[in-house]
Amino acid sequence: MENPDFNENNPPEIVVLWDEGKYEFGEDGSLYRNVRYAFRIVDSGGKSRARMSAQYIKGSAKITQLNAWAIDKEGEAYAFKNSEIEDIGITDYSLYSENRAKTIDGRSKCMVGSVFAYEYEVEEKSVFSQYRWYFQSSVPVALSRLEVVVPEGWRVEETRFNAAPKSIFADSSYLWEMRDMPMIAREKDAPYRSVKRSFITLDVRSPENKLTRHSALAFETWEDISNYTAEIQDPQTAPTPEIVDKARELTEGKDDVWGKVKALGEYVKSMRYASISMDLAQAGAIFLARQRMSSA
Repeated sequence: MENPDFNENNPPEIVVLWDEGKYEFGEDGSLYRNVRYAFRIVDSGGKSRARMSAQYIKGSAKITQLNAWAIDKEGEAYAFKNSEIEDIGITDYSLYSENRAKTIDGRSKCMVGSVFAYEYEVEEKSVFSQYRWYFQSSVPVALSRLEVVVPEGWRVEETRFNAAPKSIFADSSYLWEMRDMPMIAREKDAPYRSVKRSFITLDVRSPENKLTRHSALAFETWEDISNYTAEIQDPQTAPTPEIVDKARELTEGKDDVWGKVKALGEYVKSMRYASISMDLAQAGAIFLARQRMSSA
């Protein structure tokens, strides 16, 4: 595939040749997501980008297929082996995280003129049903395409930003496509580039009279998000009998508010506290403050 246009006097590190996603929903709301991506290295700095990451949430998603290739200027292709795939956690600062990724590092196989390409498939079972797709990038893009396929009776509501295209609908399939997009140049003190990128957000909706196990949540307002978050988190703030007893013990004999606050503050400074988010695809979380206090 030919490179998209760019300024030869100020070339980008890479040019994207192919950026394609296909999201197919099952009757129970399960999502089968296929991604294909390919770029050519134009400048020596682009070699550092020859890496891929297929992210998933442990317990609710699985990578069912992953392939990657490095293709040199002569057209010789190297197919990466399964032994070259790493499965890593993607939150460095957490004690535990369900956010993971399968990655391939192709830097050693790529040079200027090489094409790095990959595809992967993910099966996801999440309650969430809102998605975002960026067409434009910080580098030139020859083709960016998204297709969403839903069961009969379902619908997809789209919101378009910065000249993003309107969908083409046929036979339960929604298709968006843009071609030959220029890079978004860096400007000093300019807003973050995503403000200017062409992109869409999607709400995938099942029929109103049909309950689904997955893809069941869609938020229309900030109040919806707030109410749903409160439903999950508010019960976590209710003190247990152990916490109440400990607070009374620490503040016994202290009549002023500041004295009570100081006593509680000194105590919690000595605690080791762990907050571990789990069951993320179902919007759940477990906080271990209660267990820690009950064992104190």
